[in-house]
Amino acid sequence: MVLELGCRKTLPTGCWSDKGHFLFRVFQERLKTIGNGSAVGERLLRQQELFTFYFRILLSLPPSVVVMTCRRGKKTTLDCEDFFHFVNTELRNICSRGCTLSYDITAHFFRGLLNASLEHEESAQVVNDVLKTCQTKCPVIISSAARWWLRLEPVLCSQWKRLFEAPLAQGLQRMRKWHHSAASFLASEAEFSLSDTPWISAAFLHFTAQQQAAPGRRRAALKSLGGLSEQLLVCLLFFSLMDFISTRFA
Repeated sequence: MVLELGCRKTLPTGCWSDKGHFLFRVFQERLKTIGNGSAVGERLLRQQELFTFYFRILLSLPPSVVVMTCRRGKKTTLDCEDFFHFVNTELRNICSRGCTLSYDITAHFFRGLLNASLEHEESAQVVNDVLKTCQTKCPVIISSAARWWLRLEPVLCSQWKRLFEAPLAQGLQRMRKWHHSAASFLASEAEFSLSDTPWISAAFLHFTAQQQAAPGRRRAALKSLGGLSEQLLVCLLFFSLMDFISTRFA
């Protein structure tokens, strides 16, 4: 499997396969043999297969494997559609919270994205494009980045500096800004700066508050948000409910 992935990555034109990403296609075919019924045995077998693929295969392969590299003429583009589909339909179902992934797979995706962008003539722009696509097609990746940002940021900044002699991609800079805004607000150092996408601001504020703010300060900060966007408050409620449900029924 690894050899085929390596060979496909060197194809001069087109994507790795017209049928999609080889790795995820094989996994989906294996799941089809198990079925998707409601029987307890089928569900347990399906979950076992998913854990095997996730822990023993996906995380043991180079991170860039999760991103498809497509070459059309002299232009190289990145395609994460199959990984997004895998996350949305399978992976999020085995995570402790329905709105975030584990740190391992979150970091694996971001490291893979940066590695794969090295083949692109405009690396920063292609990273920005993929992260923008995540917001609509796989938002759980963005909320996962918000949850793990304190651990994720130094890893990604170090990798970017090692790979490129250029400023950090704007998509990653925006994440840094969202986290800084949430942390400063919780420390009573500044007003909360709302992004153009309220649910992303809510994700960074929610997880930053969990990790960096005392319960008393957290409650006081939330009360002071009353004059901001109603959509922000609804999104904060969503993340809080997801935490409550995952804790209650874990």
